[in-house]
Amino acid sequence: MKKIIGFIVALLIIGGGFFALRTNKITTFGSTKYYVKTTDQYTTEHVVDFDRYRYKINGYDKNGNEKLLEVTTNKVLKVDRYLKVYVKDNVVKSYEEVQKDDLPEKVKEIYKIK
Repeated sequence: MKKIIGFIVALLIIGGGFFALRTNKITTFGSTKYYVKTTDQYTTEHVVDFDRYRYKINGYDKNGNEKLLEVTTNKVLKVDRYLKVYVKDNVVKSYEEVQKDDLPEKVKEIYKIK
């Protein structure tokens, strides 16, 4: 009986992990990727028991096309870092930090990265 319960618990944990991964994939599916360089320019909003930080940053797609993005986070971002931002229906759905070597060539040209 303990083996069966252990197996079910393991199955639930593994299934939960896959669900978490798929949820992010579903959120970013069909989105356009933009690349931004973080700045120290943000506004703060107090929401219930925590602060939200809103950045208005110019982002660039892989072809170098520019778009003004509004990135909202629950923490202050480190300055001069590069983010890949997923935008769908003109809303930022998700973002992740990337290394400058992982930026598309057109974006590297814009940021003058060799």
